[in-house]
Amino acid sequence: MAQAPGPSAPNSDVTQLRAILQTASQQAGAKGVEFGMWIQNTEVLTTALGQSMTSVRARTDMHWRIGGFSELFEGTLLMMLVDRKRIDLDQKISRWFPDLMAADKVTVRMLISCTAGYPDYVTNPDFVKLVTDEPYHQFSDDDLIAYAVSGGQMGFEPGTSQAYSHSDLVILGQVLQRATGQSIKELYETYILTPQGLTETKVTVDQEITQPVLHAFTKDRGVYEDCTYYNPSWGSVPGILTSNLHDRGKWEPIFGTGQVVSPESWAT
Repeated sequence: MAQAPGPSAPNSDVTQLRAILQTASQQAGAKGVEFGMWIQNTEVLTTALGQSMTSVRARTDMHWRIGGFSELFEGTLLMMLVDRKRIDLDQKISRWFPDLMAADKVTVRMLISCTAGYPDYVTNPDFVKLVTDEPYHQFSDDDLIAYAVSGGQMGFEPGTSQAYSHSDLVILGQVLQRATGQSIKELYETYILTPQGLTETKVTVDQEITQPVLHAFTKDRGVYEDCTYYNPSWGSVPGILTSNLHDRGKWEPIFGTGQVVSPESWAT
């Protein structure tokens, strides 16, 4: 997906873009591709190539799990709550996690910037074995956090380094919910999805995805198989959303220009 900043955008010739996309997808061996390009809020091109499943062509209205792009929503939600004085970036998380390792040293700001130092649970061998052997297993946030701290040590002293960690962002998701007394679904729908008209973007609480669905496949378990409906709970809030290409086109300029947060939060 491409978002161009202004009138000096890259080549927006639709015919040439289609040719470039076709060549690139063939070189990559991709079975299905979705592509969108907007200049500001104006759609230049949305297209889909290949198949979602055998004999089912990919379409631009199909929905999929947007994975780590959910983190853009999580960070935006945090700053919207900061703007409304519902949460303080420099509050120690021991307020909501009194018994969590190093919680008296970790702030909300450290969680969103991944400088808290919690080991990433996706590197825990026990977690990897379970999620691979049982892809439909239901994980709670408590389960995921327990994997993160099972070694009894932080990856580094809070605030002294930076390393991406799913654990930091899962804990942040819980902080947002505990600080407000609202579920992440309620928070997203109240502050972002409904006000911004993102009707095709959903907070998933189970394996369901809005139809039509762009299927996903994996070889993580040694065979090529459909993983579309694997249980997504292992990713928690940092990977909770489903959407489609058209809603992504709406969201990117909202996020990319700080439209829903204050100038102070946008500069943070």
